[in-house]
Amino acid sequence: MHTQSDTAHVILSRGADYMMTVKGNMPTLCKQLKKLPWAAIPAVPAVSTDHGRRTRRTIKAALAPAWIGFDGAAQVAQVRRTVTKKGRKTVEVVYLITSDRHADPATLAAWVRSHWKIENKLHWVRDVTYQEDKSLVRTGNAPA
Repeated sequence: MHTQSDTAHVILSRGADYMMTVKGNMPTLCKQLKKLPWAAIPAVPAVSTDHGRRTRRTIKAALAPAWIGFDGAAQVAQVRRTVTKKGRKTVEVVYLITSDRHADPATLAAWVRSHWKIENKLHWVRDVTYQEDKSLVRTGNAPA
């Protein structure tokens, strides 16, 4: 949703860096990133076992190609998640774009994981504990 050039421009204009996931909302960029020679780029792996599953994550990062045309893009990355749960394996591949020229793949991987900490600790509590999603109040000051 927020992987947009306008969002990147606002972030950069405030002196900050961004890291965004490139998904279906930018199909051309996603296809271009998928075609990069990822096989030739060394991967940084990490394995975790929690919640009854084993997750292997690999991340590969490269300098952003000149053709990318995304405001401030310095690096692109590929993250591959292979999750094994109860003998079933699923693989997900996502692409990232960042304005940070100096972040190594391990740092990028840590940033991706920390995003999910926010999702799990903040949004889950609001959605499940406080049942915010079930609220029918949608206007005025009541939602606040």
